[in-house]
Amino acid sequence: MPCMDGGPTQEQLGDQRRVPAALCALLSALERRFGPKLDLLEQEVDWQEAGITPQWLRAWWEKHKAEDAERLAREDRQEERAAARRAAMAKLSPDERAALGI
Repeated sequence: MPCMDGGPTQEQLGDQRRVPAALCALLSALERRFGPKLDLLEQEVDWQEAGITPQWLRAWWEKHKAEDAERLAREDRQEERAAARRAAMAKLSPDERAALGI
């Protein structure tokens, strides 16, 4: 997009967020279904028309999976801390909670 066109619309910004999510969902399903045979599907893609290479897509996919794994691990740790906090809070009496200001 040219510098002076006012930038992307809200709809375009939404699409920019949804496209990687859609690609992730599709590649995840294909990977579950075909596993190591996923490489065979590469010959079915018109890479020139897509404007990318299979190497670029593989690199993007590996990076995306690593980022997802980090995010899921972070979310799991947050949930574990929240569960531990809930369990600790459940052990406190109303007087103890009041004394702690919670």
